[in-house]
Amino acid sequence: MLLFCGCSLAALFQAAAADVAVVIVAAAAAGAVVVVVVVVVVVVVVVVVVVVVVVVVIVVAVVVVVFVIVVGE
Repeated sequence: MLLFCGCSLAALFQAAAADVAVVIVAAAAAGAVVVVVVVVVVVVVVVVVVVVVVVVVIVVAVVVVVFVIVVGE
């Protein structure tokens, strides 16, 4: 009976360790997904900011050129 209890406890600990491993792997996978999502969001924000800056620079350049042409006449 003691041997049976020992085997049962060993099996119980093994099952618990397997469950913990599954939870750790799941958490790591979820963490990886979160990291990927954050990186994608940061990249999208940076691209949007760069596009906005380029558009603003182009608009300012056009306004300056038009102003110089109008004042020059």
